[in-house]
Amino acid sequence: MLACLAAALALRGAAETNGPPRVTFDPLLVTARGRAAPASLTPGGVSVVEGTDLAGLQPVSVAGAAPYVPGVARAADGPWAAECNIRGLSRESVVLLIDGARVNTATDLGARFGLIDPREIERIEFLKGPVSALYGSGSLGGVVNVITRRARFADAPVLGGGAAGFLTDNGAGYRLHGFGSYADRRSAVYVSQSARDAASYEDGDGETVPNSGFSDTATKVRVGRRVGRRWELDLNLQHVAGRDIGIPGSGTAPLPAAADVTYPRTRRALAAVTATLRPAAGAVESAAWTAYAQAIDRRVRIDNFPAA
Repeated sequence: MLACLAAALALRGAAETNGPPRVTFDPLLVTARGRAAPASLTPGGVSVVEGTDLAGLQPVSVAGAAPYVPGVARAADGPWAAECNIRGLSRESVVLLIDGARVNTATDLGARFGLIDPREIERIEFLKGPVSALYGSGSLGGVVNVITRRARFADAPVLGGGAAGFLTDNGAGYRLHGFGSYADRRSAVYVSQSARDAASYEDGDGETVPNSGFSDTATKVRVGRRVGRRWELDLNLQHVAGRDIGIPGSGTAPLPAAADVTYPRTRRALAAVTATLRPAAGAVESAAWTAYAQAIDRRVRIDNFPAA
């Protein structure tokens, strides 16, 4: 009995001395302010949504993640064309970046956030607040920084891939996605293809929302190559094509509320090359230079426009 009591007291004393076990997490790095830095040391409000979280949410577009971020809301223009509202500001007051390339549009109904398949997203960084010093005009509300998936260099050859398919009942249609990757010490290759199609969906009352369907395809090729000991090159090619993108009853000025806007065709094509230098010593850990060309175009059709 005394031996058991002594052992218990000894264990209790050790627990009081050592305290509860500590778990140390890797620092969360964000790049929305122009360079990689821990989120805890980044001024302003920053929230991050990981790609693994998006896999569970299965949103139609980037804006589908907005309701899960404090201070961010979804401004609905239809499932595909929804925008992100940051602290009450959206559209021309929010900048969208995809792999560092700014996605500009010519009109309020730009449907920018549908121009990337959510299954291709590695993480989304929401930078809340004005950052015009970094991103210029249009960033009064904040920045949505989308970083897409890629293959990483590996010490030993690694071959990967996967495919997924879904059928949807509300907004009857399908979603297909497949990817393949290869990486070793010198090369990293990632290729993906997706296709989606959805009919008009039903609201909470069971009524069909006219002109709310969409259809799109997306292709991506990303190739990384180490040159010598210090340089890395990254080639990033993306192409997204949408067809019959419905924006029901937008009512956006100067359109009347009854008008339905449809994009019979919209497209985003990106070609980017990044060169990264990693010095052997010194205060600078790495430096990167990116050159890119991006084309965004669309055709517009307006239905149900009153004769008056």
